[in-house]
Amino acid sequence: MERRPLSDERADLIVQFHLQGLSQLEIANDLNIAPSVVCRALQRYCEFGTAQRRHGGGTFRRATEREDRLVRMNARRNPFLTARQLQNRLFESSGQGRLNL
Repeated sequence: MERRPLSDERADLIVQFHLQGLSQLEIANDLNIAPSVVCRALQRYCEFGTAQRRHGGGTFRRATEREDRLVRMNARRNPFLTARQLQNRLFESSGQGRLNL
């Protein structure tokens, strides 16, 4: 079963129902969602003061915009190069350290 993020509106509903005194199971049944979703939303509410999802995470970009342009330009000029060959050509032409691809 694929997980989908809980919408901000539904997260707010969970908190409102909880503050009205409904149990987690009653909230889950009313909103037709799994009890674990209710539990996680309420844990977020207790820890951060809001049940809405925090955005962010993921890794930072390693290649600069200039490096991206060079990759695209060389890939268009030489469409049959492999990724490794393209990386080596960019390394040779840049005169700097290895590109962070």
